[in-house]
Amino acid sequence: MIIAKDLQTGNVGVGYVTAHVSSSIDITLTQPNVAARHLRTVGRGVYIQVTATPEKLTADGVSKSRIRAKVTDVRNQPVAGERIVFSMSSNNGKLVALDQKTDIRGVAEAEYTAGKEIGTVIITALDSDAGISGSTMIILMSDAPAKVYMTASTLTLPADGKSKSNISVKVSDINDNPNQGAVVEYSIVKGKGNLDTDVNETDRNGETENSYRASMTPGVVTIQARVTSRIPSEDELNRAKGTIFVGEVYTDFETGEIKEWYKEAGDDVTKGDALLKISTEVGEFVVTAKETGKLYSVKKYKRDKFAVGETLGIIEKQ
Repeated sequence: MIIAKDLQTGNVGVGYVTAHVSSSIDITLTQPNVAARHLRTVGRGVYIQVTATPEKLTADGVSKSRIRAKVTDVRNQPVAGERIVFSMSSNNGKLVALDQKTDIRGVAEAEYTAGKEIGTVIITALDSDAGISGSTMIILMSDAPAKVYMTASTLTLPADGKSKSNISVKVSDINDNPNQGAVVEYSIVKGKGNLDTDVNETDRNGETENSYRASMTPGVVTIQARVTSRIPSEDELNRAKGTIFVGEVYTDFETGEIKEWYKEAGDDVTKGDALLKISTEVGEFVVTAKETGKLYSVKKYKRDKFAVGETLGIIEKQ
């Protein structure tokens, strides 16, 4: 998907391009006869709940999730000053604590950066004062298809109109994680013969199979397996039009920092509502909603740095 942002007017346009990766294999035909959640706990009269936003990330070594631990008392009031220690269940990624103690909201935060292997990572927050902990799970998913591997059970067949070779295809992302559900399109780009199917999908291991039946014409047959990037849905395109960003309203700064969000993901917003406060080298400003709808997602969080034109969040128009 391509999002075009007008830094002068704040308008947003969207579109998309499709890309594909492919692989091919040659089979020589000879004359016949030749040759694979949130947890809330309680202790000392206080509770801790841990959440991750977002809960699903691409296993690309770059994508981030904000971890929030909130401590409340039996009346559901925030408890400030609790010492929080964050930890993760594996070395698949990086976890950085942003707070050592809960603030007046009873909140302490950490930032998790995705690893490059698909799977799940459990993030735990320990309230060392109360002796309680809570956990949340992040799912790491494969990136877009980037590699296609092909093998054939035999590379030489008699041109007898009936002999077969089984074609195996494996699709993975740039980090060699398997792509489940990738649509593989097959074609014979050189020579003759027949394939059992023209299209199928990969399984959880990123694998799928096909079968080639020889023709009666000797020669080299080239079979291609092609995977094309997914076309975004109409909802995804419309949602992208609600991109929140800071344009060139002011020319004295190029970067800034998020000081505070006034809304959370899922909140209803009205055009003109204050969404967040930003800090720049020339002062602090409030970013307002340009559309009425729902705050669909937050891309940059409190204390995050951003550049002019960078996506801060998305409003789903209503």
